[in-house]
Amino acid sequence: GLREWHGIPVLAARVPVVALERILGEVVLLERADLRLTSELREVTGLDIALFGNDSRPVAHSWAEPVDVERLRTPKPITSELDRAVDEVEFGGIGCFAIRAPLGDAGHLVLSVSASSVHELFRTILLLVTAGGTLAVVVGLFLCNRLARGIATPVLELVHASSELASGNLSVRVPGSRTLELDRLATAFNTMTERIEGLLADVRAKNRILADQRDQLEAANQAMTHFLTTASHELRTPVTNIFSFAEILTSIGTEDAATAEEFAGVIHTEARRLSRLIDQVLELAKLDSGSVEWQREPVDLRTIVERVVQHGSWNDGAHGVRLDIADSPAVTVVDEERIERVLFHLLENARKFSAEGTEIEVRVALETDTVVVEVADRGKGVDAAEKDKMFERFWQGGDLLTDKPDGTGLGLPICAAVMAAHDGTISHADRAGGGSVFRLAFPLAPESARLATN
Repeated sequence: GLREWHGIPVLAARVPVVALERILGEVVLLERADLRLTSELREVTGLDIALFGNDSRPVAHSWAEPVDVERLRTPKPITSELDRAVDEVEFGGIGCFAIRAPLGDAGHLVLSVSASSVHELFRTILLLVTAGGTLAVVVGLFLCNRLARGIATPVLELVHASSELASGNLSVRVPGSRTLELDRLATAFNTMTERIEGLLADVRAKNRILADQRDQLEAANQAMTHFLTTASHELRTPVTNIFSFAEILTSIGTEDAATAEEFAGVIHTEARRLSRLIDQVLELAKLDSGSVEWQREPVDLRTIVERVVQHGSWNDGAHGVRLDIADSPAVTVVDEERIERVLFHLLENARKFSAEGTEIEVRVALETDTVVVEVADRGKGVDAAEKDKMFERFWQGGDLLTDKPDGTGLGLPICAAVMAAHDGTISHADRAGGGSVFRLAFPLAPESARLATN
């Protein structure tokens, strides 16, 4: 407590001396209560300190400003523990917040701080709290906005993509999201869109195939209708001739033997023509339906050509046949019997359309990986306007009323179908000096087949 020691105010503290649990005495610590003490306490606490005696007069204080010390008074004496509460007082005209505490029976201690510094501290705290609150609100709004955009943006993109998909845009896709659930939803949407796009692509492809097949069926139907119409007409002609001449022959009896023989010859010719026409129609029907049983094997075309040339009706003395055959084997894989028919037809056409005394030329050659057979005649050739029609069924060159040739118009279409079945081609070209050249091109057989044939 605050005491006087030989007339000097001091702060005294008694400390007991204990040994073996016995109090031997006490030590009294004294500190002079002066400006130095209050200044040191001010440095430690950061508060202004004043020591008052029992007469309420200040003993020492730590105010830096000059103050009329004699006028310093506490507002009221301390009478109880409640008096230790903080109170707003004035020390030397300076507003302070002070707390009083008794120092024994000799006086009391007053700790004070200027009201202006407290108010400044309150203002600083209020400013910091306001700034912190404002910053917290701004940061909160920013984070809420980011969070809302993070959720709303993927949803809006999904809504937009759904609208695009509904309008027929199958290429629309939704970007991924950082949110796991929204990312899964975007992935599921993209997978669904890809599947729909794939299904529609398959449907379109199948529709195109069906459309092509429909067009082919329509074309085949039209071709069949045309074929049946033309075939019925071609069949009706020999049947009508046979029927007419048979009736005439029946009516004249045997009285006119020469006329009867002539009419019988006409009937025979028309019957043979009818038989050939029926055979060719049936042959074309088999080729169209794919029911032909091909007997393909490696054959040297030189052998087939030589055999056809030697045994044909073109060796009647009215025409000559000149062969130009390659020295090397011309081996290809073909149905020998049907290729013979193709060669027979081309040579028969050449004989039929060539004038007597002219020569038919037949050439067999190797051109890279192709075996070529050419049949050239010295006939009148084919008009330029009719070249595109010459492989059509029942087409026959010339004036069908005045210059109709002896044929059915099915020979060249049959030749074209047989060549196509052998992966070959048939083509026509004008011959220099007049006439036609028909060219057959076959794939050369593999080397192993050529060696086996040799």
